[in-house]
Amino acid sequence: MESPVNRQYTWTERLRVHERVHTGDWPFVCPQCSKAFKQSDPLASHLHVHSGVRPYPCATCGKAFKQSSYLAIHRRTHTGERPYPCDGCSKAFSRPSLLLQHRRAHSPVRPHACRFCPKHFKDLNYRAVHEKVHTGGLRASQQPAAASEGASGW
Repeated sequence: MESPVNRQYTWTERLRVHERVHTGDWPFVCPQCSKAFKQSDPLASHLHVHSGVRPYPCATCGKAFKQSSYLAIHRRTHTGERPYPCDGCSKAFSRPSLLLQHRRAHSPVRPHACRFCPKHFKDLNYRAVHEKVHTGGLRASQQPAAASEGASGW
């Protein structure tokens, strides 16, 4: 059983970490890239990004990862687990980001307007692919300024 002293310390530490939400205090800073963290554990995990060390190997295929959370996501490729179901259809996804991307399919909102014609797209990448029709295969950002501004007459 946990002693009251340890319980008090745990509660106090949790409160201190929580207070950082309100104060904006991020005291643990990466010496390589200056990314800041509210706790020391995420900083320790982040440091693997710079070291190239991949201490979390997959027991099934041997592929190694810099963070344990990346390994957990990777394991789903072997297990087929898809814990993020879409509430609009029967599809499920292995990562929350894939579910979020998929949810756009159910939305009528198309916020990304083509810079050359009246078409709109749900996804910025779909717009970029479409704009190549107007730019001869180049991304709009690779076009001369006049073409990017829509002054080309397309």
